[in-house]
Amino acid sequence: MATKTKKKNYYKVLIPHTRGAFLYLFSKEEYKGEQKGYSMVCLLDPKREEHKDTIKELNKAIKKAAKDGGFKIDEDNNPLKDGNDKPNLDGYKNMVFIKTSSNKNRPAVYDRDKRPCTEDDELHYAGAHFDVLVTITHFSNKHGDFVAVNLEAVRFVKHDEPFGGGGSHHDADEDFPDREEEGEEEDEDDKPKKSKKGKKDKKGKKDKKGKKKK
Repeated sequence: MATKTKKKNYYKVLIPHTRGAFLYLFSKEEYKGEQKGYSMVCLLDPKREEHKDTIKELNKAIKKAAKDGGFKIDEDNNPLKDGNDKPNLDGYKNMVFIKTSSNKNRPAVYDRDKRPCTEDDELHYAGAHFDVLVTITHFSNKHGDFVAVNLEAVRFVKHDEPFGGGGSHHDADEDFPDREEEGEEEDEDDKPKKSKKGKKDKKGKKDKKGKKKK
């Protein structure tokens, strides 16, 4: 019996005036020694009319891509996420976010006037505002079925307060264990080692037997 071929459509969506985070537009992101590709996170305000429409458009494209792949969207494979789940990351509170990526080709990067620019122009940083063009499709791997949000092009829109995370991709809560408060009992191995008793200098200080030197 022949296997039914899954459709591979690409749904184009423009994400306007989004703040960007974790930008890897000029060099590929690396994580745990593995090269991941070009990527950025787009933050959308669900209370803003322009972004309300964009979120609807993204949801529509995501559902179409999942249908093409023969699977349904759930909390795990939906690329649209709740920013309140990342409370320690600058700019995520009360936002909806979506991570975009491109494993092969570097996205086209422009300034406000749609002229190509480079990293040296210092326009594309975490916290600035951008128009972002993506194409949405589906893919499968050993972990299951997913929706891909391919990063195609990025245009700088305006400056804003840079996020403290800069280009780092890490979340401190995930990367580091909790530490005990200062003053709590230390493990024996953590305590400073006492120096051995020995001879001291000649200024009336004690020798090994505790007698003062003359």
